Amino acid sequence: MKQINRAAAILGVGIVVLISAPLLRLTQNAPPVYNHIDRNVVRVFYPYALEDIYGERHNGLAMCSGVIVSRNLILTVAHIATQKPMGEFYVHIRKGRQVHKVQAVIERHDTRKDLLLLRLEKPIDWTPVHLADLYEVGEHIIFCGCNVGRLTKFRHYRISINNYGILLHPVYYGDSGGGVFNTRGELVGIIQRLVLVERGAHTMSSLVGYAMPVDKIRKFWDGVQ
Repeated sequence: MKQINRAAAILGVGIVVLISAPLLRLTQNAPPVYNHIDRNVVRVFYPYALEDIYGERHNGLAMCSGVIVSRNLILTVAHIATQKPMGEFYVHIRKGRQVHKVQAVIERHDTRKDLLLLRLEKPIDWTPVHLADLYEVGEHIIFCGCNVGRLTKFRHYRISINNYGILLHPVYYGDSGGGVFNTRGELVGIIQRLVLVERGAHTMSSLVGYAMPVDKIRKFWDGVQ
C-alpha cells in the first residue's frame, strides 16, 4: 500500500513516526467487511442549551460518531454530552442509500472513561458489530468515523499503543466515537481523543487520534445485556 505522507511528533512517550494511509472509497465491489463496518458506524447528535455570561440562552447541536454494538445499542463518547440537554439524542442510521433519524436515550455512561452507551428507540434489522476478544500490537486495523463532510472515511493503520491508547492517523473532527476494527470487522477500539500535532514552520499541523482499546471497553460493557 502506497505511503502518501510521513511526519514525526513527540507524543507522551518517545518519538512516534506517523504514516498516513490512503482513504478507501466504498464501492459496490468493496470486500464484505467494509460494508459491514460502514453500515454500523453512525452519526450521533445531541441538542443542548448554553447560557452566556449575560444569562442569554443559546441552542446548539453537538455531533460525533458512534458504533452499533447490539441491535438496539450504540457505543460512543461521553464528552458529547457535557452541556445542558435541550432535547433527546438522535442518530442518523443508513439503510441502503437512505438515512433514517432514530431517537436514542442514555443506557449507561462513564465520564471518567469517556464512554456512553445509547439505546435506540427502534432496533436495527441487520448484524451489529461484535467486540473483539483481543488484539496484537502491529495487527492491521481499519478505522473510521462520521467526520465533517462525509458519513464515513476508511483508513488503514497498524496497532501502536502508548500511554494514551491506540494511536491513529489521520483523523478528523467528528471522528470521536468512531470505531477501530480488525480485518474481520470486530471492534478493537473507540476513537476518543484528537490531538493537534504541531510540525515545522513550513509544514501543516495535523490531528492525531487515540482510541480506547477493547479490553478497557469490556469493563464498561460487562453486564449491559
